[in-house]
Amino acid sequence: MKVRLCLQFAAGFVLLAGIFHWEGRGWPAFVLIPLFSVFVVGTANYYNFMDGINGIAGITGIVAFGLIVLFGALSGANESLLALAGCMAFACLGFLPFNMPKARVFMGDVGSVLLGFVYAGLVVGLSHNLSHFAVLCAVLFPFYADELTTEYVRLRDGENLLKPHRRHVYQLLANEMKIAHWKVAVGYGILQGLVGIGALMLQGLGMPVLFGFLGIWRVGEVAGRWIGDT
Repeated sequence: MKVRLCLQFAAGFVLLAGIFHWEGRGWPAFVLIPLFSVFVVGTANYYNFMDGINGIAGITGIVAFGLIVLFGALSGANESLLALAGCMAFACLGFLPFNMPKARVFMGDVGSVLLGFVYAGLVVGLSHNLSHFAVLCAVLFPFYADELTTEYVRLRDGENLLKPHRRHVYQLLANEMKIAHWKVAVGYGILQGLVGIGALMLQGLGMPVLFGFLGIWRVGEVAGRWIGDT
């Protein structure tokens, strides 16, 4: 695990330095590389942790990268980065029939970590202010919300975060409640689309409105988790 994290952080540093150099950003951006590398590595691993049922990683990738393309088209962002996002969305779309409803092919750690890594790199590369960053992070809302809430619950219960578990919301829905994997995955995709499109529509109204919107969804997610645990 330690070796894996070291390699991921090294890759994150190289990715961020390359993006900032390519875009000609000033020294303040390079100073923030250690902070952004935590975001990149954390997102890559979050995506991996959330890839536990058929279809969820593929659907999430289609929605996330598709909304990044939409964001870029509306804001006039770097076309090369948008082309990469589009290619990733179509790659997920091509993979999905082999993984849902019945899995014949699995993405594995290599695939899910790659998706999270590329997504995080695109978020950083396309963000030129805090509003952009918040909107682009919002398109992966279900993954971030589920993982952060699960980490809190496990810490509260004294569990070791490095050990395997089955306490994510999607796992509870699929395993304990016996809901079909494809239904849970589609539900996550719909929620992701609603939050992401809402964030895109509200970004022009200012940060308080945007964060208020995301906060409402976050409260709803926490409440839903609390009801499920009880």
